[in-house]
Amino acid sequence: MLDYGREICSDALATRREWLVTNGIGGFASGTLAGVNTRRYHGLLIAALDPPLGRTLLVSGLRDQVDYDGAIYPLAAQAMRPGAPAAPGGVDSLLRFHLDDTTPVWMYAFEDALLEKRVWMQTAANTTYVRYQLLAGSLPAALQIDVQVNWRDMHGNTRAEQVAYTQAVTAHGLKIGREGEVASLYILSRVGEIAPGARRAEVVFLAAEHERGLNPLDHVSTGASLRHTLTAGETLTLTLTTEADAALDGDAAFAEQHQREDSLVLRSPLKHAPDWISHLVLAADQFIVRRAVEGNADGRSVIAGYHWFGDWGRD
Repeated sequence: MLDYGREICSDALATRREWLVTNGIGGFASGTLAGVNTRRYHGLLIAALDPPLGRTLLVSGLRDQVDYDGAIYPLAAQAMRPGAPAAPGGVDSLLRFHLDDTTPVWMYAFEDALLEKRVWMQTAANTTYVRYQLLAGSLPAALQIDVQVNWRDMHGNTRAEQVAYTQAVTAHGLKIGREGEVASLYILSRVGEIAPGARRAEVVFLAAEHERGLNPLDHVSTGASLRHTLTAGETLTLTLTTEADAALDGDAAFAEQHQREDSLVLRSPLKHAPDWISHLVLAADQFIVRRAVEGNADGRSVIAGYHWFGDWGRD
């Protein structure tokens, strides 16, 4: 199992170690251990609006932080600029990063508190879950999450003047729309208070695109802000989705995902192999997508590679 401690999490390498989760229809979420986006393909919800294609970046990331005993602890590094420190903020309290099957898990430590964050996607839906759990702490932890919205083709860049969308209050959160678009983005949670964000364009520097000689500047804005105070043992799940009826029970959603992955390994002829082989089974499954073809509405195809390739027939 992939497992990094402080020797990696506190290092500049945390911005160059990447994670990926997929939804089986072409959508995915991806980023760095440090939480700072370095690629135009990084984001928490790259939705396949015409599965397995039409991949659209809807949520670039989260600006999340915890107020604990009067001190502020950022949970993600901020966007870097040329010449800036390799991993500003965020990683200061990052104790550990590991994979639970395919689910990336961050463990943060501050004072006497331990906070866990997990990210996964629902299979066959453009839905990303982000679950926070205060594992330990003698005091309540006030969590603030700003959802950074983007709305573009995953291969592109958003200019400041293109940051425009509508916000509407809905049950358990907000509905984000854009003129001329059929799809909507829902930002939801069963607990906490979700309020509309300022929609002010903020520039993001994408270091990996700069290294590739491409335009490194993207623009995002805060589409919604969530605030909730956790006590030890409590959880909060943020749901980012294009599905109006998405399930909001994070514990149940994760249990379903975990059961599915266990089933994949058990059905594999490699089920008795070492754990790292089992993980390869799950990693390979991330490249399998549903694609309806003539005569078979439940067809399958293979993504040629992440982040930028679609499915290729030769694969």
